[in-house]
This record gives sequence, structure tokens and C-alpha cells, in this order.
Amino acid sequence: MQIFLCKDDFEWILCGIYDAWCVGDHSQTRIELRDTCQRELFCQYTEVKREKEKAEKVIRSVKRKLSDAYFYRFYQVFLSCDLDKADVMYRMLIKGFSLGVRALDMLQDPDMARAFELARAVGRESHFFTEFLRFEKMRNGIYAARIEPKNNVLPVIADHFSDRLNPEHFFIYDGTRGEAVIHPAGNPWFLLKLSPKEWREIFQEMRKQYHSCRETQEDYQELWRLFVDTIAVEGRINPKLQRQMMPYRYRGYMPEFGSSFWDDLC
Repeated sequence: MQIFLCKDDFEWILCGIYDAWCVGDHSQTRIELRDTCQRELFCQYTEVKREKEKAEKVIRSVKRKLSDAYFYRFYQVFLSCDLDKADVMYRMLIKGFSLGVRALDMLQDPDMARAFELARAVGRESHFFTEFLRFEKMRNGIYAARIEPKNNVLPVIADHFSDRLNPEHFFIYDGTRGEAVIHPAGNPWFLLKLSPKEWREIFQEMRKQYHSCRETQEDYQELWRLFVDTIAVEGRINPKLQRQMMPYRYRGYMPEFGSSFWDDLC
């Protein structure tokens, strides 16, 4: 068995797929993430080198020979937190280039079913965050929000909020991966990844901006809680349904539940 080792990076995995494809024997080839790989006996390991040209060739092939929908499902699998996602992406393309775009709906196939499962988890989590994400306004007019998702949903929700809040400066921090989406008003968003020390310095400065207008924000938060309590019908309160529609793990950064962007950050 020949195993190609990649970093957890989209272009890197695409280069791994390109190199693995050149071997020819897909049944004796596998792709794994370098940092989480459990090495086995009698396997040949190859470190993949990142080359932009290879990655671009794979992207063009998927979009031209399959479809944009197939590529989107493929990219969703990459955003998964599953440790086997690189090989799932590889198997997904083997089936796609062999059977065509109809492979996308062949959920009876174990490889395509696995790809669907990972993509669905990413889609479901990103949907929850587009519903439950809350922003807090700094004195300088920047809106800040914090999430700690299982999957890498930041690129998905960034498109959503960039469209909804295009005239605003906003900032969404992913505490799980130590990166953030930065959206300058009226411009495309971009990803920023820094070290924990650099983030702490940024948050300390931002916190000063927040405290200067905190009192006004807390007044609005209290008004919102009062509104919710006022319209509630006691006889129709259903905690079990509330947990189903708004799971506990999404409430940790919502001001309605007494949480804040700044909890445990600085």
C-alpha cells in the first residue's frame, strides 16, 4: 500500500490526489493527513509537496468533467473535521471520473455515502451558525463574533454574512482553529490565521473598544430578553423542543443566554 501524506490544507490535498492518481492502482493507494497519520507496517509513505499548478489542474478537471455541484460537495468534505477526509475526497473523485456526475446521487455506494455524510455534517453545522451567530459592536463600529465549531464552517458562513452585512466591518473568530474572517465594509472577506499570542494582543485592544460602549449594548440585550419573556406563553413552553431547535452548544456565545464574545478570550 502506498500512502501519500498531506497537510490539512485544500491545495495540499489536491496535490496528494494528483500524485496518487499518477500511480494508477487506486486499490493500493491512500491519502492521509500527515499530522494524524497512524503509520502501519509494510506501507510506503510519500510526503506530498504543495504545487499550485497541480491543485489547479484537479480543480479544472472536476468542474469541467463533472460539475460545479460535484466540486461544492467535494469542497464540503474538505471542510469536515473527520480525520479520513483526504482519502474520502480521493475516493469521491475516483467514482466521479469513472461514473460521471450521477455518482453524486449513488448513496448506495460506501464511498459516496461517506462523502455525503461528511458534507451533510458541514452543511448542517454551517446552517446552525448562520441562524445563531451573534455580533457585538465595538466603539470603532466593527462587529465581532466568536464561534468554536467542530467542522471548518468559517468559509461557508463568511459568504452568508458578507452578503447580509456588506456595508459593515465585521470579524468572526474561530476559536477552534485560531483563525478569523475579516470583512472590510463593501469589500471581499479574507481569512487571517495568527498565533495564540498575536490573537491575545488583538483581543486585549479590541476589549478596550468594547467596554467603552458596553453599557448601551447591555441595555439592548436586556430589552431583547424582556421582549422574549413577555411574548412567551407559559403553557406552551417546551424545553425539549427548544433544545432540538437550538442545541446547548450553540448557546455559548449568544448574549441572550448571558454569554459574550469576550468570555475566556483574554
